[in-house]
Amino acid sequence: MPRILVINGHSNAGKTTLCAWLGSELGFTVVDCDKGGIDSAGLRVAWDAVERGDAGPLREELVSRGHDAVVDWPYNPPHGFSMVRALRAASIPAWWLDADVVAAETSFRRRGTGSVDAFRHHALAVGLQRNQVHALYGSRYLVTLGPGGARMDPRAIWDAIRAAEGWPVAAGSTSG
Repeated sequence: MPRILVINGHSNAGKTTLCAWLGSELGFTVVDCDKGGIDSAGLRVAWDAVERGDAGPLREELVSRGHDAVVDWPYNPPHGFSMVRALRAASIPAWWLDADVVAAETSFRRRGTGSVDAFRHHALAVGLQRNQVHALYGSRYLVTLGPGGARMDPRAIWDAIRAAEGWPVAAGSTSG
């Protein structure tokens, strides 16, 4: 059975880096919502169903493809909460990667792409909803960028996710 995973989180917490690593190192199909990935992956109808509260079609479509898949989906809370609940109801794990806001802004500025105002709007939305985000994700809430810029590497994030989900390292594997 292919593994399906959705990654949400704070800007600059490492979502895209993790997803790219899963693609390059473990062969996951990566769907990047920021870069038109829903449409280019042929998932628009299924994703629209998630927006209406039913993630079953998304799960069915991704499972039918027979490959592990990860969806890199950033959003500003509380906008996506109902979609996260729909994903959970369809047994699609959604994980929140969180970040210290100062370290995240430092990382954002260093990256040099995007609007600082948009970053700050996102950081404010996350900050205002952090308790609700934590309650919604529960054990699937992981701080990946700490104060001072201490960052979990993709392998460590994957190991935490894999262990919590009870997944082998690679499809059909029980090691490494």
